[in-house]
Amino acid sequence: MKKAKIIIWVVVLAVLLFFATLFVLSLCGVTGAGQFTAKDYVTLAEDIDKININVEDREVEVTVSQDAQIHINYFESEKEYYDISTHDGKLNVRFVDDKTWIDYIGLKSSFEYRKVKIEIPNDLISNLNITTTNENIKVSNLNLQQDLKLNSNGGSIEINSILVGGTINLTAKNGNITGSILGSWDEYSIDTTIKKGESNLPSEKQDGTKHLITNCNNGDINIQFITE
Repeated sequence: MKKAKIIIWVVVLAVLLFFATLFVLSLCGVTGAGQFTAKDYVTLAEDIDKININVEDREVEVTVSQDAQIHINYFESEKEYYDISTHDGKLNVRFVDDKTWIDYIGLKSSFEYRKVKIEIPNDLISNLNITTTNENIKVSNLNLQQDLKLNSNGGSIEINSILVGGTINLTAKNGNITGSILGSWDEYSIDTTIKKGESNLPSEKQDGTKHLITNCNNGDINIQFITE
């Protein structure tokens, strides 16, 4: 019986020591991701028709490029980096996490390292598709020939003065969907799905040459149609 008690106390002390180590490492700012370096990727937009961004725990901000090129600014380390490739007119950006379980001890990487900024020329790209987790997506003043699709699982989506030729598809979980679309209400058919939140859009609206789809779980939807 005495031996069993000793074993129990040893296990308890080991567990306490483990969590104490986690706490100390967190206070020291240890993240396990290594040292981050600023990176820039640039390519001609005339060679690209579709852009796919698939990241995790990253905020994504998209604005208009001031030239005919696509610019991507980001930070990466030897254990958190991006696989960027082009093929058949598609630009693909994929986040790669090479951390082992022990690398997750401590804090997350600093927010400044978990942000991706993208600049895209207006009217040269047909489709933009962005997916992220636990962070927000913001797209501003962008004109696309066809479709815009944004999905954030654990963050909000904000669009400002967006113009498309086809479909806007917005999905947010545990976040809001807000912003403005260039064009009139009559241009769009609308499909809205919302749970645990409020929306200024109807659940369904037929007619319209373009399509707006919004899906929000545990957040609000507020989208305005503007002319300027």
